[in-house]
Amino acid sequence: LLPLAGGASVRRIAATGILKRYYGELLLSLMAQGWNTHAYWFDWRLDVRESARTLALRIREWFKPGEHVHLVAHSMGGLVARMFIRHHPQLWRAMWDAKGNGARGGRLVMLGTPNHGSFAVPQMLFGLNDNLRKLALLDLFHSLRELIEVAKTFTGIYQMLPSPLRMPGAEPLYSSATFSPVSVDQAQLDAARAFHEELASDASTSDPSRLVYIAG
Repeated sequence: LLPLAGGASVRRIAATGILKRYYGELLLSLMAQGWNTHAYWFDWRLDVRESARTLALRIREWFKPGEHVHLVAHSMGGLVARMFIRHHPQLWRAMWDAKGNGARGGRLVMLGTPNHGSFAVPQMLFGLNDNLRKLALLDLFHSLRELIEVAKTFTGIYQMLPSPLRMPGAEPLYSSATFSPVSVDQAQLDAARAFHEELASDASTSDPSRLVYIAG
C-alpha cells in the first residue's frame, strides 16, 4: 500500500514490460541467431522469492516439459534466477542439455549481478543515492525524506544489502540503529540476512559448471 499526495493510495503496482532501449537490441540479436527468446520482467521492490516463483510459472508457459532453456539475467535478475534454481530444482535440472553439455540450454548467464550485495542500497536508505536525489528534485509533492520513507518499505532492496557473509565489515548494516534517524524495520534487515544465508546454503545456486558471470 503506497501513499500518494492528497491522501490517496495505490494497492497494487506491477511491472508492465522491459526497457526496450536497453534490452531490445540484446533480445533481437538472440532471436536473429535462432534462439526462442522470451523476456521476463519483474518488480524489483518485491521479495526476490516471489519473482522467482513467477519466473518458474513463465518458463512452464513458454517452453515444453524437458525443453532445454538458458537464462540470461541482468543485475538483480540474477538473484531472481538463482532463487529460482534454489526453489525449483527439478525444473532447473530438466532445462539442462545433457547431450550437448549445456550448449543448447541449462546455463545461467549473469550480467553484473550483485550476488554479494550493493552499497547503493545503504546509500539509498541514508539519502545519498543519486537517483533518489534526482527524483526528489523532480517530485513536486514529496521531499527526499518522504521518498526514503517509501523506499524503505521495499523488501527487494534489503535483499541487495552487502552480504555480511562475504563482507564482515557490513555487519552494522544489519542493525536498524545504524540508519538513525531513519527508522528502518529490524525485521526487514533480519530477513535480508536470511536471504543471503539461504542462497549461500545451496551449492546449486553457485555451480560453476552451469553459472557464468560477466562484469564490466
